[in-house]
Amino acid sequence: MIINPDLTRFVRERSGPLPSVAPVLQWVGRPYGRQDCWKFVHDAFIEVGGLKLPDNYYEATAFFTQVPDPRQPKPETPFVPKPWDVALLRTIDRIPVLVLHPTLVIDSERFAQTWSDSGIVINRFDDERVNFRIAAFIRLINR
Repeated sequence: MIINPDLTRFVRERSGPLPSVAPVLQWVGRPYGRQDCWKFVHDAFIEVGGLKLPDNYYEATAFFTQVPDPRQPKPETPFVPKPWDVALLRTIDRIPVLVLHPTLVIDSERFAQTWSDSGIVINRFDDERVNFRIAAFIRLINR
């Protein structure tokens, strides 16, 4: 078994909560292209959270775990996303397995994402235009 030394150190050194994600609300309109979705999440973790994650989205996923874990029985209480979770959105309606658009959870009701030429926008989880696209939530390990 190959053990990623960066991941091992991350788990060992990672302690305590991240600071408030609220400053990201001031990023609304900040220019990011639609294809810069991971760059936005990555930048937020660095600039607001003080946490350096890998630049590459696929490498960074090793630092997260899916919540709730689909391999476990369904919890009795409904899942509520937490600040700093990452909501993974389907990018194309007709291909439901394609998940390539990470977004950042602000609180249990809202998330931030890159959107076309608008830069950063805030959406609500109950917005019917986007909530059907949510495929999964991931959370930093050891959090």
